[in-house]
Amino acid sequence: MRKILTQWRSIMDKLDELEAELEVAGNRVPTEFMCQLLIAGEDRRFYYHPGVDPIALLRAFWRTYYCRSREGGSTIAMQLVRTISARYEVSWGRKIREIILALMVTSRIDRSRIPILYLWCAYYGTGMDSLTQAYDTLMLSPGNISRIEQAKLIARLKYPQPKRRCNIKDHFIQVRTKHLRQLTKRKRFGVRILRYGTISNTR
Repeated sequence: MRKILTQWRSIMDKLDELEAELEVAGNRVPTEFMCQLLIAGEDRRFYYHPGVDPIALLRAFWRTYYCRSREGGSTIAMQLVRTISARYEVSWGRKIREIILALMVTSRIDRSRIPILYLWCAYYGTGMDSLTQAYDTLMLSPGNISRIEQAKLIARLKYPQPKRRCNIKDHFIQVRTKHLRQLTKRKRFGVRILRYGTISNTR
């Protein structure tokens, strides 16, 4: 428990740092459409669970251990915790801590901030350890980025771009991009972007 509390304090400090960066980021912050794409593709019950999706976890467990088909069950909050804590080891201990911390994060900050914070610090590929680096590496203009380019960015969360261009990976990104856009057309996910405010002044 002590380790979890220590990690929790570290995570909250990091989240405050990310919020401070977002305050001065101008138009480089994640867009509402990016958040919609993320929720549609990664966590479609985002607004209905407390930071952990039991249905997704059970499905992932079943398919991984009984169907021999690996599938993730992480929510956006869990992915945010994993990214800012930089803990990627494959172990039950890490997964349990990640679940507990994701519940704590979701109960502490405004839910609408979670996709924004994750997209801000997520890994998009080689040399792209944040959204700002992804913009620069891919030579995208944040103030004039098309919906297709936004979808391609979110697709890279599942298929990070390698150091050297790869036709197979490019194909996966294209297929994922098309899939994400189809998902958002089926159902609109409302995401209220809070450009300002810190962890301390949210609920």
